[in-house]
Amino acid sequence: MSVKPFAVPSLGTRSWAFLVLEGRSVWQWAEVVQTPRYVLEIRISDQWPSPRTDPAVLLPRIAAAAYDRAEAALN
Repeated sequence: MSVKPFAVPSLGTRSWAFLVLEGRSVWQWAEVVQTPRYVLEIRISDQWPSPRTDPAVLLPRIAAAAYDRAEAALN
């Protein structure tokens, strides 16, 4: 297994995303959002059937929604 980073829009204090690869196949898509009060980690595993939306597009949308909900709940 290996990890390959990819760019995502900035959320919180710091955020980053990466692919977990098994050989040349994507095993999971993951994004981490760090704030002074909490850390969010969102993962999309490679499953069948494939999602209609590319996980590289879908993951930042899910992370942004999770961040917004966490901020609303904790403020």
